[in-house]
Amino acid sequence: MAFSRGSIYVSENETVWKAVPVSLPLRSVAYGNGKYVAVGESGAVLISSDADTWNPQFTGHNAVFNEVIFAKGLFFAVGGVEGGGLIL
Repeated sequence: MAFSRGSIYVSENETVWKAVPVSLPLRSVAYGNGKYVAVGESGAVLISSDADTWNPQFTGHNAVFNEVIFAKGLFFAVGGVEGGGLIL
């Protein structure tokens, strides 16, 4: 899986890639427990179970999320807001 501004690219064989359009600028994608989570600018968080259909989630933050990881059964997103950092 890869991403760029406006698209997430998925592949089953790493040779043929399919672009899945998304409406939010993304910075990181992680996978765990059968779910994909993508994060990015303006508090963007998208969740998918198939990497094809992405559902936006409301976080209540306008942070720029720089990274998301899956560890110990949970997703962790880190980023920043003016004047400080933010971990979800």
